[in-house]
Parts: sequence; C-alpha cells; structure tokens
Amino acid sequence: MNKDLGLLSTAEELWLWRIRQPMRQIIERPFQRRHRHEMSRREAAKFLGISLERYTHLERGQRVQMAIDEMPALAFLRMERPEMSLREQLWLARRRSGLLIREIAHQIGVSHQTVLSREDNATRSLIDYWASKGFMGWNLPPELQPRPAPPPPPPPSASRPRLRAVSPAPEPEPEPGPRLIEQPRRPARPSLLRKAS
Repeated sequence: MNKDLGLLSTAEELWLWRIRQPMRQIIERPFQRRHRHEMSRREAAKFLGISLERYTHLERGQRVQMAIDEMPALAFLRMERPEMSLREQLWLARRRSGLLIREIAHQIGVSHQTVLSREDNATRSLIDYWASKGFMGWNLPPELQPRPAPPPPPPPSASRPRLRAVSPAPEPEPEPGPRLIEQPRRPARPSLLRKAS
C-alpha cells in the first residue's frame, strides 16, 4: 500500500476529480443522501460518456478496455490540478486503508458521526491517527506543523558544576629570628713567654 499521500495513481486521480464535482442530482431521500454532496459514480460515468461498470473499474484501478473515441474523455487526468486539501488527504488515507468508518470509530473510541466531523474539519487528532499508521506527505499549514522536539537533557557529567582550579597558596616566609649582636673583638694580650732565640 502506498502511504505517501502526495503521490496518486490514475485511479485515485479519477476518484479525486469526481469527489470535487458538485452533486448534479439532489436526492431527498435521507437514506440515499450523500454526506459530502459529491458527484456519484453514475453521474461521473454519464458525464464522461462511458458505462457505469467501466467507470467503476477505472476508479478501482482495474484494467478496462477503452475505445479510441473514449480516450479523450480521460485526458484531463494528465492536467495539473489544485493541491489536495487536508480533508481530501484524510479521505484518501481511509480509502487506501480499506477501513470502514465504523471500524475507525471503534479504534479511536468515538462515534461514526464524530469521525465524519473530524474528517470535514481536518482535525489534528485524526491526522495523528493516520500518521501513526505510516501515512505521510501531509499538506499541513504552519499552525499544524509538528513542533520541534525539545533538546535532550545534558548527560549527568555535564550537569555537575565544574570545579574551579585553585592554585596552592604560597608558603609563608619564616619570620626572622633574633639577630645576633657581634661582640667587638678584643686585642690579643701580649704573651709573657718569650720565644727562644
């Protein structure tokens, strides 16, 4: 399954074109009223000039033998189209997943109507639900862009206060002791002994 919502197959391009077309016939019976008021497959097939069966196969991505005169009817699929909205991307994610609305509602823990409301409003909670399943390529406006993750905490060694290097205190100089007073030398006494001559 392709989980990049920015890349669409030919069948998905046809589906996207159809849901962007307004409903041509107003259906008053409540049980047949379509939620998004989009063009039905029958109306799309009639508009393109092909049978409903062949159109349904085309939208499902199945091979269909096309006549030469029917090919120009699908030439618009190669033309540039407006960028998908978040609401359309949510519909595409559900279409690719194959999940029914009641299954999504059961997984999230909300009602069927709440899922439809969140799709229409393109809520962040529903985008996160599909993003957790691997879908990417969302056309998020700036206010819905994911916030950058906070920086990791510093390692324990870096959080400790660094010790300042302390130089050893100079050793105190010894205090000078008492000075010795030199006594004046006395002259030598004359010797009483005479040297023998």
